[in-house]
Amino acid sequence: MKKVLIGIFIIVTILSIAFFVGQSFANNNSELELKETEYSERYQNWLNLSEEERKKTIEPIKYDIVTSRDNTSYLKNTNNIFKIYQMLKASIVDKSYNLKDDIPENVKVRNQQKANACWAFATIGALESHLGLDDKQNSRATTEYDFSESHMDYATIRSGAFLNDEINEYGYSRKLSDGGNLNMALQYLSGGLGAVDEKDFPFIDRDDSIGEVKEIELSNVLNQNVKTTLYDITILSEDDPDLTQKMKQHIINYGGISAMVHGANAFSGDYYNNETGAMYCNSKSEEPVDHAVTIIGWDDDYAIENFNQNQRPASKGAWIIKNSWGDYINEELSAIKQVLYELLKDTNNWTSVNDVTDEIVMEYSKLIYGENKVKIEGDKLVIEVGNDGYMYISYEDCNIYSGLLGIEKAEYSKDYDNVYQNDELGPNGNITTSVNKLYIANVFNRDSKVQETLDKVSIYTYQEYKNCKVYVNSKGNSKDVSNLQEIKLKEGDTLSIEPGYHVLEFEEPIALTGDSFTVVLQVETSSDPVQIAVEYKDDKTSSFYQDVVVNQGESFIALEAGFRSQYVD
Repeated sequence: MKKVLIGIFIIVTILSIAFFVGQSFANNNSELELKETEYSERYQNWLNLSEEERKKTIEPIKYDIVTSRDNTSYLKNTNNIFKIYQMLKASIVDKSYNLKDDIPENVKVRNQQKANACWAFATIGALESHLGLDDKQNSRATTEYDFSESHMDYATIRSGAFLNDEINEYGYSRKLSDGGNLNMALQYLSGGLGAVDEKDFPFIDRDDSIGEVKEIELSNVLNQNVKTTLYDITILSEDDPDLTQKMKQHIINYGGISAMVHGANAFSGDYYNNETGAMYCNSKSEEPVDHAVTIIGWDDDYAIENFNQNQRPASKGAWIIKNSWGDYINEELSAIKQVLYELLKDTNNWTSVNDVTDEIVMEYSKLIYGENKVKIEGDKLVIEVGNDGYMYISYEDCNIYSGLLGIEKAEYSKDYDNVYQNDELGPNGNITTSVNKLYIANVFNRDSKVQETLDKVSIYTYQEYKNCKVYVNSKGNSKDVSNLQEIKLKEGDTLSIEPGYHVLEFEEPIALTGDSFTVVLQVETSSDPVQIAVEYKDDKTSSFYQDVVVNQGESFIALEAGFRSQYVD
């Protein structure tokens, strides 16, 4: 019998959101008001950029995030000695730590070359390090994980990159040259598309500056062997006063964190020092987010002097990052000589490019890239990137805390046969309610001739929920309480959920017998109004969500009284 996983985000049309704003719905003397959640200041500033400027940056997370739980809950029910040591070590917090010292084979530097795919490399990097660290914590044999960033890139594009102009219904309204963001990466990993092994879909080098290359068969993208299951990913809030501590705890407990920075060009501007691999930006307006990396450690004593002398932080300390520019860059020596000749011929009275010797190339290259970072090998100028591809970014950097995603649980296996989801592209909006307790319902159609069991559901949230409960009608689309069965979860009868993506696992699977089934999730907050992540069709030309498919009669919400009588569609 096949096992299935469902996603429980709400899906609405853009017209529905406009209708909900300022409207009230009465349910047995309780008033339910829905309105679109206010954007974060960082996202609002991004919206105010021109379309051309937005294309050069990475879209930030739209909403402010509620702080996540502390480290003490992670120690519960843990009996592995190495894991306990790691967690206690995180609580004490060493002055420095680097995942490279524990799992070097799973924090290797990759090279995105000319592809605009840093967002894929950053998230895949977090996944690889998580699985490698989990193996070590549980005394499993060392495995080197290497997943395909190119597959993530192509699997999340709708059109323009496939042979015969094929359309990928799971893709976003983007060109490959547009790049992507960390939300896309999360949806790819959680929605049944990946990850797949690098050897099954090798890296595709392309120059995104020259437009689309229609060279891939869509079937080769969609029919790959998915190797992982994602269970929990947390969003870390830049407004959390304990953020630095929680980041360190996460790295030691769970592996790398994908993050956003300014630094799409490795060797330009005053924010970067290639001699040390140190990066620091102090202006969000002049140095906006345009690159993604994986944080794999920290050094509290990293010296201020290591940063570019033209722009230095006030205090010592830096995060250690795994970048995706490779460890070395090879440039054609002849091309470098031609550039130097054009720039300096008048100053030096050069008559031809032959006047530019190897010694002159080395002299100027050392000034730009660092005294010990360049060498000539044959007809190539070889430039070391940072510290063999690893770099340091100041604790005081203005961008590093703006979009932090960390994987708390994933497995190197596909633990389901089918994913039911009404929102293939994931949430791109958020609705705030007037209450702090709510019921979210989704109806899914299925083939009743197929024997299937439901053993887990998933949810995405920007807010911490508590006292979560799951109810299922395995026979049809009725949401009446008399047709719903409360599900016992593996974690207990109630569950708290931190901001991010989470899978709720059932104690026992439920057989699906009808041509549809219904899942209802009870969510509650301590005091704040409930916020619900939603997917909606966005017709703006700059939006990646122009092709979202929405249908009425699939997703609903209700108050306590509505849970027993009526829902809002």
